[in-house]
Amino acid sequence: MRTTTVVIGAGHGGLAMSRCLSDRSIDHVVLERREVASAWRSERWDSLRLLTPNWQCRLPGFAYDGDDPDGFMTMPEVADLIAGYALAFGTLAIIQSALATGLAVWFLDLDVTGSAWLLLIGALLRALLG
Repeated sequence: MRTTTVVIGAGHGGLAMSRCLSDRSIDHVVLERREVASAWRSERWDSLRLLTPNWQCRLPGFAYDGDDPDGFMTMPEVADLIAGYALAFGTLAIIQSALATGLAVWFLDLDVTGSAWLLLIGALLRALLG
């Protein structure tokens, strides 16, 4: 598989980057070992709360629109926000064209020519970057 850009992870950072790349018509793939926002659902303490108020929670083209802008989101609320981001404004259609779930990235290195990156994801995926 050849692509200009590989984004590793479909959390808030990976989805935001995918949205920005899509807005600029840059071909890319997002590799996620499970599903969107899975780390927020399974690798965080249940008692976790964000340290920033809800009104500061923004992603490209998306902002908090709940009824408690001065509150602090819980871990499930953050996961729901990220999943909601993937669904909002047709973003899911944009992102899903580039999203590949169930693929853990185990290794990343330059090939012998130094002109391509090699990713080991269970099978070898060769992605040319630049």
